[in-house]
Amino acid sequence: MIKITRLVFLLLFPICLSAQSVDLNRTVTLKYNNQQLGYILSDLSRKYSIPFSYSSNFIPVAKRITIRERNISLAEGLDKLFAPTQIVYTIIGNSVALKIDASKEVIPIIEKPIERKQKIESEETPLLKKLSFPLLVWEHQIPVEVLEKMKNPPPVPTISEVPDRGEGFMEKQMIQVTLVPPIRTNEELAEKTTNTFSFNILWGRNGGLDGIEIGGFVNTIINNMQGFQLAGVGNQVEGDMQGGQLATIFNHNRGFTKGVQASLFNIANTGNVIQLAGIANIIQKDFDGLQAAIVGNYTKRQANGIQSAGLFNYSEGKANMQFSLGLNKAAEVNNLQVGLVNIANKVNGRQVGLVNISETAEKTPFGLFNYVKDGYNKIEVGGNEILYGTIGYKSGTRKFYNIFQIGSPFTKKVWGIGYGLGTAFKLKEQQHFHIEYVASHINENEFWTTELNLLNQFKFNFDWQFNGNSSFFLGPSWNMLASKRKDIETLAVVGSDLPPYTILDKTAKNTNWKMWFGLSGGFRF
Repeated sequence: MIKITRLVFLLLFPICLSAQSVDLNRTVTLKYNNQQLGYILSDLSRKYSIPFSYSSNFIPVAKRITIRERNISLAEGLDKLFAPTQIVYTIIGNSVALKIDASKEVIPIIEKPIERKQKIESEETPLLKKLSFPLLVWEHQIPVEVLEKMKNPPPVPTISEVPDRGEGFMEKQMIQVTLVPPIRTNEELAEKTTNTFSFNILWGRNGGLDGIEIGGFVNTIINNMQGFQLAGVGNQVEGDMQGGQLATIFNHNRGFTKGVQASLFNIANTGNVIQLAGIANIIQKDFDGLQAAIVGNYTKRQANGIQSAGLFNYSEGKANMQFSLGLNKAAEVNNLQVGLVNIANKVNGRQVGLVNISETAEKTPFGLFNYVKDGYNKIEVGGNEILYGTIGYKSGTRKFYNIFQIGSPFTKKVWGIGYGLGTAFKLKEQQHFHIEYVASHINENEFWTTELNLLNQFKFNFDWQFNGNSSFFLGPSWNMLASKRKDIETLAVVGSDLPPYTILDKTAKNTNWKMWFGLSGGFRF
C-alpha cells in the first residue's frame, strides 16, 4: 500500500520548484493556536515555499504564538507574527533572513501586573483555564484560588466532552469514514479534525487533510488540505491546498493552491498550479504554472504561466504565454500569443495568428491582418501600367505590414482585388525604401473570372514624406501574370491581354506565363 501511495504521488503531483525572489505581496493564511515559532516558520516554508534563514541560537524558536489571520499579504502576516518578539526580517537573495533587533518595541501579551489579592476579571479567568501555556504572569501575581485550579486540573474528558479549544485548533486522526454529514466516525469533531486517510461514501465534510481522501461524490475540506483528493463528482477546499485533486466534474479551492487539478472544471483562488480541464479552468486572482483546457481558460489578474486552450484564453491582467485555436485576449502580453485571433492592449513580446490586434507592440506581429494602433497604418492611392487606379490599406509596423488593394484600368471591363506583404527601411529623415509583394486576382472582360488569372507584383519604391503623415512614392516593379484563360473558339490557353509588352510569353502545363517590368506610384495618407 505504501509503495502504491508513493507511486500515485509521483505520477499525479509533479510540482516544479524554482528559485525565485520572495513576493511579500502574495496572499497567505496564518492560523496557529499556541504553536512554537519554529513550527510556524517550518509550516509556512512548507505551505508557501518561503525559505527562512536564521540561527536557532538567537531566534526564540520555542516561543509559543497564537495568530489567526486569513488571506492577508505575506508582509502583513510576518509583521503580526513577529509583533510580540524582537525579531525583524529582511529579504536577502531568495530567502527571508531573521535577526534580533534589541531596539524593537515588543507588544507584550499582558502588560499590567496583577496584584495577588486582586480578582482576575471575567475575561481573563476563562483564558487562564483555557490555555495551557504561560501568559508571562508571575506565579505570586495569580490569586490563590486560580493557582490551585491550575495546579490541579480536572480529569481528562471523554471525546464527546472535549471542549472547544479555539478556532485554529485541529485534532489529528489517522482515518475517518463518512456516509453523509453528520453520519461519520468523527461525529461532531469532524470539522475540527485533520485526517490522514479519509473515506466519504457519498459526501464528506471534514476539517483538514494530510494524506489521501477518496469520495463517491463530493469531498469538502473546510481548512487546509495537503495530499491527494479523488472524487466521483467534485473536490472543494476552503483553505489552502497542496498536492493533487482528481474529479469528474469540478475542483474548487478558495485559498492558495499548489499542485495539480484535473476535472471538467477547475477553479482556484491563486497559486502555483497545473490545471487540466475537459471544459474550462478559472483563476480568481494570480497564478504561476499551466492552464490547459479543451474549451477555455480565464484569469482575473495575472497569468504568469502558460494558458493553452482549444477555443479561448482570457486574462484581465498580464499574460505570459497564450496558445489557442481560437481567441487569445489579455490586457498585456509579456511573451507570446499564438491563435487565430490575438488581442491585447500592450504587447511586450510577439503575436502570431491570422488576426493580431494591439495598441502598442514592442515586437512585430505576424499574421494575415495586423493592426497596431501606434504602428504603421496607411491609406494608399496610386496606379501602375495595368491597373491605372488603385486604392489600398496598409497596417502593421514598418518592419512588416499587410496590404489590401483593389484597382481597375477604368477603360475596360477589368478589375482586380489583391493582398500583399511589405517592409520598409529608413534612408533619411522622412525618406524610406519599401519592398512589397502583392498578388491580385484579375477579373477580365467579365465580372468574375473563374479561371486562374493571377497578377504577381514585386514593387521597389521610394517614399518621400511630406509635413505630417502623408507621403509620395514612386518606383519600379517586376510583374508576372499566370493565366489559364482560353480562346472561346479554339479552347487553347491564350492568357491575359492586359500586359502592355512582355519579356517572356510562354505556355506550359496548361498555364500561360507573361513577364514584364513596370512602374508604380501614388500617395499615402
